[in-house]
Amino acid sequence: NTLQKILSIVGSAVLMLGVLFAIIGIFGIGVEATYTGSQVMTPEMQQWFELEYPSHSGLFYYFSDYSYNAYGIVTEEERAIVEAMGGLSMVTADMPGEMVTAVTMTQIFGIGISLTTAALVISFGIPAIINFIKCLTGKANNFGKWAVLTVVMFFMGSGMLYALHVYAMEESAMGMTEAVSYGFNGITKTAIVLGCIGIGVFVATKLFATAKSWLNVKGILRVSFAVVAVIALAFVFTGAKEVAVTVTESANYEGVSASSTETMSFFKLIISGDYDYVIISATDPTTGLKVSEVMTGEAYDEMMSSGAGAFLGSYETEYIGDTILIYGMFAHMMAIVVAVLAAVALGKMLKNLWSEEKSGHLGISIVLLIFALIYTVFAFMVKGQLDSLFEAQAGEAVTLGTAVLPEVSITPIILAAVFAVINLGMAIAQKVVAPKPVAPVNPYGYGMPAYAAPQAPQYGAPQNYNNNNMSFGG
Repeated sequence: NTLQKILSIVGSAVLMLGVLFAIIGIFGIGVEATYTGSQVMTPEMQQWFELEYPSHSGLFYYFSDYSYNAYGIVTEEERAIVEAMGGLSMVTADMPGEMVTAVTMTQIFGIGISLTTAALVISFGIPAIINFIKCLTGKANNFGKWAVLTVVMFFMGSGMLYALHVYAMEESAMGMTEAVSYGFNGITKTAIVLGCIGIGVFVATKLFATAKSWLNVKGILRVSFAVVAVIALAFVFTGAKEVAVTVTESANYEGVSASSTETMSFFKLIISGDYDYVIISATDPTTGLKVSEVMTGEAYDEMMSSGAGAFLGSYETEYIGDTILIYGMFAHMMAIVVAVLAAVALGKMLKNLWSEEKSGHLGISIVLLIFALIYTVFAFMVKGQLDSLFEAQAGEAVTLGTAVLPEVSITPIILAAVFAVINLGMAIAQKVVAPKPVAPVNPYGYGMPAYAAPQAPQYGAPQNYNNNNMSFGG
């Protein structure tokens, strides 16, 4: 018992360190850019690089600093001049409308994700701290569940902010093509590493301390199912924070093959306007082939406003930019829901590694699978829009077989749905092998309740009875 208590406190203390750094980390979460080219960086070049790729950090970065950096106003001197001129409104007045829209949408996304991450981490972190205190005093508590939720929510927020930060840094650099790599800043890396170590040590100490209770056939099966479910949930969570498409373009010219791969977050698809196209198509009555024309959303709007689009009544019109915006936004919302549900399921299943209690993991696994499938459907809709755009842009070359269409994949998102199914299977298996309640044994026969055996009445020592005075013990 003493060893179990010591192990429980040690594991909880290490995990609590991860919780504290997750709470601290949300206020300093950020991304840094590093030059990876072969050219030697002089102090002047390094200064220029830092101005082009300013670090993105802090929970409140998108509330103020981002809008200045996005318009190239980096130094304090430049900010002072802008403020003296009347603020950013004077700057944006001379900027292209598309750029202002992109910056505004990026800022809205950033504020939303930052506040959501902070709310989730803090709302789970406070119960984790309270239950840790209970753990130290020997009281029953749910520290493990709340602590794991806190750490995993930090992972989710940092992953989504990473994708947005990288897009925002590329956006601020105005399309520069220098060799640049991106990575989390120091506080974010520390919080992620300590969170992973904390969960690992906590689970290991719990398993070691409760080894006698699960070192049997059913116990080993229960732990095995839980381990598989934890791995499956890790893939689900990864797919939830990797809200992106991968586009692979291939070419073959005179026997020489070449290909390029680019992974684009849904943020970029939604915000950048790079895919704001309209496809106008019709079937040629002579050949029976579908003929399509692609134009930018801006060109289409101008054509319609001028009245030149009146002849399009018999044509099919597909608004790629608008549908990517709608489906992409819903995919992002579903991704957040899936990440939260995966974290809750992970906390429950981790407890099943050592707990003798019946699993409460089945219900949350069913809900998780439903939302993972919805998330995947919206991601496929985004993929379908890109496929339609690439096919229309290739035009006749695809029909004649002289062009290779870019391949659009959403592998992490598909894997999230697949592993959600596997997790559900493990939850069902976990419930099957969970310990069943033991009925009381009836010593008096079958089919009757087990009552305690009747006891003979107990009497005290005999007393003298006096008929004269009607008294005892006289």
